[in-house]
Amino acid sequence: MIALIPAKGSSERIPQKNRTMVLGKPLLGWTIEALQRSALIEKIFVTTEDSSIASIAREFGATPTH
Repeated sequence: MIALIPAKGSSERIPQKNRTMVLGKPLLGWTIEALQRSALIEKIFVTTEDSSIASIAREFGATPTH
């Protein structure tokens, strides 16, 4: 099974929320790590138009797409 995380570069309510640091990690990093702990997920994709979010996805072991 695969997981797909849609991660926009801009947000209407919370600016840059996917890059926002929460306890020393970007919010997107927490999401990727939670999916990595699942025995059902084989591959994680992050779809984004933002290059910095794509970098975070790679850093945490996900595959960025656009």
